[in-house]
Amino acid sequence: MKKNNSNYFYLFVFTKQLNKQSNRKRFLPVPCYLLLVTCYLSLLLLSACGDAPSPTAPPKEQSRERVLFLSNRDGWPDLYTSDQSGKNLQRLTESAAAEYGSVWSPDGKKIAFTEVEGDQANGDYNRSRRIATIDNDGKNHKLIASDGFNPQWSPDGTRLLFMRALPIGLATATPTAIPTEANPNGLAPTPQPANTSTARFKGGLYLAPADGSAGVKGGTPVALVADNAVEGRWSPDGKKIAYVAGNNDLNQKRSLWLTNPDGSDRVSISDKAKLGDLDILHVAWSPDGVSLAFTATDTTRDKVSLYRLPIEGTQARRLTDYNGSARDLTGLIWAYADYFNPASRLYVGPVWSPNSRRIAYADGSATITVVEAENANRQTFPVGSATLGQDKDSVLNVTWLADSRRLIYDRAAAGRNDLLAQANLYIYDFFDETLEMLDTINKNTTPLAGPGNSFFTPVCCGLETTPNLTPTPAGTALSSKNQAEGKLVYVSGLGQRQLIVNDLKTQERTVISSGLFKVLDFTLSPRSDRMVYLEVGDKYNATLYLSSLDGKQKRKLSEGTGEPDDLSNVVAWSPDGRQIAFQVLKGDANLKPGLYVLNTDVPDSTSAAPRLVTQALPTSVVWSPDSRQLAYKLDNVNYELWLAPVDTHPINPRLVAQLGQVNPNYASLGKGLAWSPNGQTIALTGLAGYSRFLVWLVSPANGQIREVPTSGVIARVVGWTNDSNNLMVVVASYSQNTDIQAYSLSRSLWRQYGIGGGPQLSPDGTYAAYYARYDNRTAAPGGSDLAGRLLSLQLVNGELRSLPLDYTPYYGFKPRFYSWSPDGKMLAYYSNNTIYAASPNGQAAQILARAFLVDKLGWTKG
Repeated sequence: MKKNNSNYFYLFVFTKQLNKQSNRKRFLPVPCYLLLVTCYLSLLLLSACGDAPSPTAPPKEQSRERVLFLSNRDGWPDLYTSDQSGKNLQRLTESAAAEYGSVWSPDGKKIAFTEVEGDQANGDYNRSRRIATIDNDGKNHKLIASDGFNPQWSPDGTRLLFMRALPIGLATATPTAIPTEANPNGLAPTPQPANTSTARFKGGLYLAPADGSAGVKGGTPVALVADNAVEGRWSPDGKKIAYVAGNNDLNQKRSLWLTNPDGSDRVSISDKAKLGDLDILHVAWSPDGVSLAFTATDTTRDKVSLYRLPIEGTQARRLTDYNGSARDLTGLIWAYADYFNPASRLYVGPVWSPNSRRIAYADGSATITVVEAENANRQTFPVGSATLGQDKDSVLNVTWLADSRRLIYDRAAAGRNDLLAQANLYIYDFFDETLEMLDTINKNTTPLAGPGNSFFTPVCCGLETTPNLTPTPAGTALSSKNQAEGKLVYVSGLGQRQLIVNDLKTQERTVISSGLFKVLDFTLSPRSDRMVYLEVGDKYNATLYLSSLDGKQKRKLSEGTGEPDDLSNVVAWSPDGRQIAFQVLKGDANLKPGLYVLNTDVPDSTSAAPRLVTQALPTSVVWSPDSRQLAYKLDNVNYELWLAPVDTHPINPRLVAQLGQVNPNYASLGKGLAWSPNGQTIALTGLAGYSRFLVWLVSPANGQIREVPTSGVIARVVGWTNDSNNLMVVVASYSQNTDIQAYSLSRSLWRQYGIGGGPQLSPDGTYAAYYARYDNRTAAPGGSDLAGRLLSLQLVNGELRSLPLDYTPYYGFKPRFYSWSPDGKMLAYYSNNTIYAASPNGQAAQILARAFLVDKLGWTKG
């Protein structure tokens, strides 16, 4: 067995030098002997220190200073590097893909990572992931392999080991080789224990050349190493690969194996070392190549433990147990860091120090544990305040710096409960995280970045590069002659959400609000200079703000609790943009309950007092076209339509009409008020009898009512066309679909346009955009299926056009991910991590900006 003791090395050099001198019959003068002895003693003392650098540390000419990490600091997960003070930030990637599982090449000159593309928060992360590399300055992007994730560099930097996961049905006891890859060696499949449960995927280990030749048609083929694996690691000399065999099934134990890189000479370490009672989770080689460290679950003890196994030995030593029970920890692991999820962030596996003397790990608690590999002495460093599974201060990942003394880690500074409750839906999870560094000798913790943005899986360390102190813009502006103008406003992210204003001319992005919100919603002023936005926290604590688009002028309108399903039900801008009507949040300590009006056009709108309209709580609010009156709807015994002249002092509302009969079981239906552009008609809807809905057209001048029978249950009144002749509504059905319909006043006829939801009328009144999610009965000319598509409807002739969505948006059930341009000539929409703009006929789609999980989108003149 190779001895890993630098004392022997230094003593050997010293005695060898003396022998060489003796053989030559020439002796060094006494001062030289003293110098050698002094040098030897100094080296001996240095090697005895547990924090001495490894003899195999990178040479000085390849200084390892850069920390690599993934962050959403610019609104989308991209790769960044910084120095070890957290400064000199350099952005490396900027694409529609997210880059997970990044790793430095051995010489620090390149980075390999998993590219995940598409809006895949619904859990479908298998179909669009690939292995790519870039230089350490972000240039020279190369595709290495499609359908792969979690790359690992070979020690010589010429090959990449990576995972693939193929969908399977019932796994069998003797799986066949994966048919999608050539097997030049005719290798037999890896043995696996019998399994009768259903697994979604079966993993395999593959090799590809790191020069990108496998990504070129007719290039070097990708080679299969092991067809039943969940993790693989290179030996430091590149001659062996240790891997964890098994699949993603909780009911199956995984085992530890050793193989040559070509897949030959496979040996079961689990059998050799009699590890049959252990379910292997992760494995890591010591940098000196002498030992394997692995994390495993011992079901007989209900513990997850850290083990060390000499590569030439047959007896594994249990070094320590992880915090908590195996049941709790594995539940957290499987909810938070699925083997086949390239976006996993909680990593509980062993991480060796560069000098092979210590092993560190994170376990999802607020501590980092460091264990000495030889004697199992354990140090625990508390770096937060949470216990296992709590929603705060949990360490997710840890890595050593080259000095074998300091650790860099990312820590969740706020909640993970939503993720644990809905783990299958939350792959991209953006939380308020902190990137920090711990000095294990001085026990000092230094924040490198955050909180305020999310920082993922830091990796140390790469070569020093010339930093780009001015990151490139977050999106690509339109380059055609139809240059887009104005500003995009959107809510982006999942968990950690951001309200962002993106200037289309300069591509400057301003984050107006950021945090963990159940709801983050906004409504834009018609004057394109302000917005009202709402923040709703975990306990439904809510705040309503009035803000300029640059975020510099902000005023709190109301603070309390609530979660409106649509901000437009409780906030309404006057058409001239000078006033807002807003409903006070429940429990506001400063304002009485009710509906208020605020003039935002006074010289000091930040201190102007809002005026009370009514202490009742309206279900819908709308302004008159001349901005002089406010109409609101109250759901009491009957539906009541009220008018309030806002240019009088005080405001004295008057009851215009009492209609229908309110049924609380239908409280979520019948929303919306619409005042015709000619000012002559207000449309509202509700129950006229049990489950029978009507639309009422009311004259605001004299209260005259016209009843319009409907063919279904009206879910929402949307608005009028510019000619005040057609009223658009959304009609609900019992099949969870909704129909887009319009009523023609001149013809007294309803027209059904198709299955869809969330219709938005273009500013010029000629088009309506809506999202058809469930039903495919509606087809564009040519009979194409329009289910799960964004449609543009020409109101004059009913012609439908489909806009290209590469991926069905996660928020498709709440269709707010599109918006008309201020002039109505283009439609902005979110698809595949990008905001596009297209003409209403779906042609000439162009990129406006990059974004991530857009929940709400608006386009304003700015």
